[in-house]
Amino acid sequence: MTITQQTFRGALFDLDDTLIDRAGSFERLFRIIYERDSAIRSTHSLEGMMNLVWEYDEWGTAPKEVLFERMLTQWPGMSGTVPELVAFYWAELLAGMRRIPGACEFVAELNQSGYPWGIVTNGDEKQYRKMESAGLDGVAPFAIPSQLFGEDKPAPGVFLEGLKRLGMESSEVLFVGDTPYTDIVGAHAVGMRTAWVSRGRAYPSDMPSPDYVIGHVSELRPLLVV
Repeated sequence: MTITQQTFRGALFDLDDTLIDRAGSFERLFRIIYERDSAIRSTHSLEGMMNLVWEYDEWGTAPKEVLFERMLTQWPGMSGTVPELVAFYWAELLAGMRRIPGACEFVAELNQSGYPWGIVTNGDEKQYRKMESAGLDGVAPFAIPSQLFGEDKPAPGVFLEGLKRLGMESSEVLFVGDTPYTDIVGAHAVGMRTAWVSRGRAYPSDMPSPDYVIGHVSELRPLLVV
């Protein structure tokens, strides 16, 4: 999609797989699990396991207890209890979190130009730890983890809190995220226009479409940088 000049007064960004590489960290830690666990290797290739794990994880939305309960049902001989696997998951995911190449540089450019922006992300205090591991700590003017605020996207309140912190109306702000339901549908519901980070995927045909489809946040330069 070609993006023409249309400046927004401010922007709100999702965090995972929009500014930081949650998917990459996720896949790295499950490669570790695969390599150490013969019960999984005996029945599935690495690719086969990853396809199931993404399904069990509901592409980032399932509680991790549910993810590992599903895995232990699939592989009863798998090593570890649910609490042990959840603890390993968070330790490895947070330690391995990296920024998406070029994303931090882009938002630093927004800071240098004085452009108002912030982060609205589903999750709890671990979102701050992800930002620290990825080198994004102290870069964002503000970040609102939904569970600390009190409701998750796509509920309107957390989007409205982001607008409040920007001091802007919804029509003045672009929301940028990678998840169709929580990010795009939720932001549209409060009157924001949206940019969807596709990551090579097709957008679901049964949901309201984003205003822009991008592969990387830096493609928004004509909209956000003046």
